[in-house]
Amino acid sequence: MATLDIKNPEFWELGAVDKELRRVYDICGGCRRCLPLCPSFKVLFDRMDVEAVDGDVDKLPARDVKEVVDLCYQCKLCFNHCPYTPPHRWEVDFPRLMLRARAAQARQTGVSLQDRMLGNADLVGKLGSLAAPLSNWMNELGVHRAFMQAVVGIHRQRNLPKFARRTFSSWFKGAGTRRTPRRRPRRWRGAVGAQGRAVRDVQRRILRHRRRAARR
Repeated sequence: MATLDIKNPEFWELGAVDKELRRVYDICGGCRRCLPLCPSFKVLFDRMDVEAVDGDVDKLPARDVKEVVDLCYQCKLCFNHCPYTPPHRWEVDFPRLMLRARAAQARQTGVSLQDRMLGNADLVGKLGSLAAPLSNWMNELGVHRAFMQAVVGIHRQRNLPKFARRTFSSWFKGAGTRRTPRRRPRRWRGAVGAQGRAVRDVQRRILRHRRRAARR
C-alpha cells in the first residue's frame, strides 16, 4: 500500500492525504456497513447526506473531513467489518489512514495542547492525584470548566473522572507486601435459636441435678 508507506514522501503531503481521505470516504459512503461502529462513520454519513453535498465527497468542507479523523479512537472494528481491506484492489485501511492524516497534520502544524494533555494520561493523573481533593473541587467550578474549554478544548459539560490522593498502584503495592494475619479457628459455641436455648436448658438441669446429688 503505497499511500500508507511512511517512507514515501507522499505520505506526509497534506494534499495527497486529503485526496486519499476523500477516496476512502466515497467508498464508505457507498457501503455504510460500519455505521453503528463509531462516531466517525455516523458523522461522515451525516455530512455526506446534507443537501449541499448530496453524496459528493469532493464537496465536503475541509472541517468535516478533519472532524471524521478527530473522532476516530483506533478501536479498529471497522477493519474487521470492511470487505475492501487489502488484498482487495481498493485497499481500504480506515484506521491506518486516520493515523496517517493525524501524523501528517502534526508534522505540518505541530501537536495541539489538547492532544498533548489528553495523550499524557499518566502525567494528568499524577498531577490530579497530588492536588486531590482540590482538583475535584476545581473541576466542578463553572469558571474553571469554561477556561478548560477555551484553552484545552474539553467541553464544560463533559463529565470528568474524580481524582484520589491514594492511587491504585500505591495501594496495590502496600497490599501485596502486607502480611495477612493468621486467623485462629473459631470454637464451636453451640447451636443458635430455639435449638440452642433447648440445649442450654438441658445443660442447666443437668448442672442443678449434680449439685443436689453432691449435697446429699
